[in-house]
Amino acid sequence: MGTAIVTGATGFVGGQLCRRLIEDNWNVVGIGRSKKNVAECLRRSTNFTFVQHDLSTGTCCAEEIPENCEVFYHLAWSGLGESNATQSRLMDIGNYYSAFFAASLAQERLARRFVFAGSDYQLMRSYDPGVPRRAVRDSYGAAKQACSDICREILLDSDTLFASSLMGLVFGPGDFSNRSINTFIRALVDGRELKLMPYDYMVDMVYIDDVCGGLIALADSGLRQCEYHIGNLQVPCFGVFLERMREALGSVSTLSFGEYCSSTFIDYSAIDLDALERDTGYICDSDFGSAVRMTRDWLISCDKQLPTTR
Repeated sequence: MGTAIVTGATGFVGGQLCRRLIEDNWNVVGIGRSKKNVAECLRRSTNFTFVQHDLSTGTCCAEEIPENCEVFYHLAWSGLGESNATQSRLMDIGNYYSAFFAASLAQERLARRFVFAGSDYQLMRSYDPGVPRRAVRDSYGAAKQACSDICREILLDSDTLFASSLMGLVFGPGDFSNRSINTFIRALVDGRELKLMPYDYMVDMVYIDDVCGGLIALADSGLRQCEYHIGNLQVPCFGVFLERMREALGSVSTLSFGEYCSSTFIDYSAIDLDALERDTGYICDSDFGSAVRMTRDWLISCDKQLPTTR
């Protein structure tokens, strides 16, 4: 197929994207901070080359990156889940540098396309009428938006086509974190009560296979300087997702909605949810129940304390 560059190749989405590209016969150059975190399936592949560099330091040697690659995916991110606000902001400075150097590297090495991996949290808004409508009310979302803008500006008049993605809560095998969906699945398998956000809170959940397919479709057919949501064409509310998850797992857990409240919301009216299908023909079509069960089975294989049957 050609050559793809993937930053954040040792992370969840980056690693799974590398695997998918290799399955599709791409040559993949993965950039990451530590070779020890490269997935075994990537180590074994003759179509995968790992370049160990921390982009936030700007020390990546351009000569190690092939010229004229078809696509440069920027997925590297530091500090997700960092509970200390000051530490999180300090890590975001590194993310800004990483975005700057990634886009500059793509431009220098004459990449044909550049895809930035963003988040639905860039659409986070405040219920407070005194706050400007378009102000991003989430530190993670604001940092993602800033990095997207950095890359967009660098590549604005470049021969490298820039496009960006927005993604909700991504889940699936390969995610070793304790992010929300893994936590929900573990609790549902155990039959524990879940204390949750309000039922009608809006947040998308998208399976990793759909995300990888969407990123590939966006790189292939996305329009210059456009932003695409990778997820459901009609985003169900949080409560619907949790009920489907409980049903898929045959769980007896109580879902206690409204135990936690939020002064913010994700404004899905601010993004064209149909754009990815219209411009690329791609639709996220994984069956949610099957995706949840596959994720459960993978978690069980990683965590022997989880019961194997319910």
